[in-house]
Amino acid sequence: LEPNVDFNWNTERTSYAIEWGLICSDENKDSNIKSFFFLGAFMGLLTGGALFDRIGRKTTCLVGIGVTSLSCLAVFFVNSYEIMLILRVVHGFGAFIVVE
Repeated sequence: LEPNVDFNWNTERTSYAIEWGLICSDENKDSNIKSFFFLGAFMGLLTGGALFDRIGRKTTCLVGIGVTSLSCLAVFFVNSYEIMLILRVVHGFGAFIVVE
């Protein structure tokens, strides 16, 4: 797909996809964001059980909720694609500690 050849879009409103170029030739970057989330989720599932046994269920759940909340908030302010990927790993880790 070629912009302004195969389709036209209105750039009056912006989104992270337009600002970071997650369209056309770099559309795989969007899939990478999801993949990095699930990489963190895998790590969270592996360590969640040990954390439940070591520090307790309530504390582990509160830590997971805190990590998830802070990483989601940090993603809102990030200006770099690479930092976004790191924060998505942290987000996945925190989110899936809780589901163990």
